[in-house]
Amino acid sequence: MSEQFYTLVTLIGQAKIANANVLGNKVNFVKLKVGDGGGSYYNPTENQTDIKNKVWEGNINSIYVHETNKNWIVIETIIPGDVGGFTIRESGIYDDENNLIAISKYPETYKPLPSDGSAKDLMLKIILEVSNSSNVTLKIDPTVIVATKTDIKTLEIKINNSSNEFNTHLTDSRFQLAGGTGTAITLTLSSLVNGYSKTFIASANNGGAATTINGKKFYKPGTTISPNLIAGKAYTVWYNSSGDCFFIKASAEGNTIASHVLAGDIFSTEIDTGSIGTMPNKGAVVITPSVINQPIPLGYHENGYVIGDSNLISDNIKANKSIFGIQGKPSVVETSDANALAAQIVEGYISYTNGNKIIGTANIQSLGGLRYQRIEYLPSDIIIQDSGNGIEGTALKKTLPISFTPKFMIVNIQKIQVFINFVEHTIFANMYDDHTETKATLNATNNTYVYSASTASRYFEYSDYGKRIDIWASSITGPLTPCYADIIY
Repeated sequence: MSEQFYTLVTLIGQAKIANANVLGNKVNFVKLKVGDGGGSYYNPTENQTDIKNKVWEGNINSIYVHETNKNWIVIETIIPGDVGGFTIRESGIYDDENNLIAISKYPETYKPLPSDGSAKDLMLKIILEVSNSSNVTLKIDPTVIVATKTDIKTLEIKINNSSNEFNTHLTDSRFQLAGGTGTAITLTLSSLVNGYSKTFIASANNGGAATTINGKKFYKPGTTISPNLIAGKAYTVWYNSSGDCFFIKASAEGNTIASHVLAGDIFSTEIDTGSIGTMPNKGAVVITPSVINQPIPLGYHENGYVIGDSNLISDNIKANKSIFGIQGKPSVVETSDANALAAQIVEGYISYTNGNKIIGTANIQSLGGLRYQRIEYLPSDIIIQDSGNGIEGTALKKTLPISFTPKFMIVNIQKIQVFINFVEHTIFANMYDDHTETKATLNATNNTYVYSASTASRYFEYSDYGKRIDIWASSITGPLTPCYADIIY
């Protein structure tokens, strides 16, 4: 009876793979052992924990999921040519915890030594079927690479296909000189798909006029405006399938506009290339402040300025006024050159000298002028004792104070109405000059006559030491109109 060769997953292997399904863990295949079965074939069982008689072990060189069956794990390793002198009838796959995961009954194969007259590398290939290959970690030995002739041929075909695709892409990526005209461009293109791009060199200017590429509209991104093309410059475009048109791929980022760029300068943005600025160059503008607003002209200004003045400070601005936001001082602005003294400022007024407050003391007299004071009184304020003969010896006097020492006095005698029992009476008025007590009689006419009246005299006394006026009178009763004295210095 012919032998049957197969691979079994051991009970330990089944448990680990099942746990991996439930717990989300992975089983790590790392090593392969081969043996001679103890000298003969035997049928492996799933309860084995090791092969019968190991003759060699090594790391797994290649492990991968089969291309057509995703539950097949293909495990490969190489026994080097300098190792041998044994027969292989069994093999085992072990994980990173040295547990036997799977065991195989292997066709009897002799691995010779070079001394046997033959030296060769022996490749072992085992296919293991699991319910979910994603639960197995595919670990390989990176120091050994094994490829069959079929593998190499397959790889060669893939490389050739990739090379052809690359060459096609390279050809399509080369800058192409545009055909046609400046506004009706023709290009050699591959199949148009959304996002397909092409770079070409413009053969003519289009002046920003409406332009097509192979009959399809050509716009700035997100607009229906054609870009400005300049002959000799390269432009990248891409095809938009929904609009069945081409959009230019701008060579820069930004969103400025022509009026924000200096006139004559060329710029590009994310929506256009080769645009020309229109902002005028105003150079250095100098502005002199005035009492009216002065518009600043639109454009680029280089090193311009507004004229300043070091005198524009709070100290130089009138109180309660503001110039360019600078408030004037609330009091006197500048007093450093003031030289007024208190005696030179009229009394009752205030000035400032060198920042100091000065209260004036000057008056008409101190300034060399005349000083005036009016003293008003009623003759009835004077109590008179009548002597019977009209002389002043028995009269009382009224003293009126003066606030300064006068040099000259004018006595203004108002009308006095006298009515005393129809008897003629006399009023005496004398002024004493500088205590000489020389009486200077001042006669004044009483213009009011009631029954009998006479010329009235009044006595005034000037006393330098007392600064007073004394008024003398005799035998006067009855209502009298107010009188006053004007004193002038």
